[in-house]
Amino acid sequence: MTDEHVVPEDFPREMLVGSLAGSSPKLLMRKVGDRYFAGLTPDELYKRYDACEDVAQQLAVYTQRKIDTEGWGFDETLHRAEMGVENKVRAGTWDFSSAEIAWLMSRTRQIMSEVDSRPADDVPISTAEAAKLLFVSRPHVVKLIEEGTLPLHHVTGRNRFVLTSAVLAYKAKKEAEGKAYFATQTEDSEPLGL
Repeated sequence: MTDEHVVPEDFPREMLVGSLAGSSPKLLMRKVGDRYFAGLTPDELYKRYDACEDVAQQLAVYTQRKIDTEGWGFDETLHRAEMGVENKVRAGTWDFSSAEIAWLMSRTRQIMSEVDSRPADDVPISTAEAAKLLFVSRPHVVKLIEEGTLPLHHVTGRNRFVLTSAVLAYKAKKEAEGKAYFATQTEDSEPLGL
């Protein structure tokens, strides 16, 4: 597991459930490779977190769209979305535990409150979209994120997202630096005597 695969502390970490016959206490574990685990491996936990985060991001967009187009209330829309998730789990389409459903609905609510607190045009964009705005390559945008020049908003799967406002602020700063440099490179007002 790499450093970028960080699972938040509030994400549910469930133990394996099982029973074995006998009178002495037993610990249920499973062997993965050459190690034993009482729950999920770090990579398995990250994959479950990543799936929940991805669904939460999508639900936030879906829920906001329903609020805007259908005129539903915030709590009613979130309740309907939660019922939809639970129906997909019951049908076997999705594989989330009840604790993971509770977490992803809480995360959806958090994402929506973050969206409400920023300007309407300040949305997360991918590194590819940021590269187009800046007229640079996508790997260059990734480098800017890794060195901390552009603040990372969130990661979904292997995709990184930054806020539009951060990209535009960086672009304005670079343009101002370019103009300042160009101003120092103009010809002198006195001729060279040629």
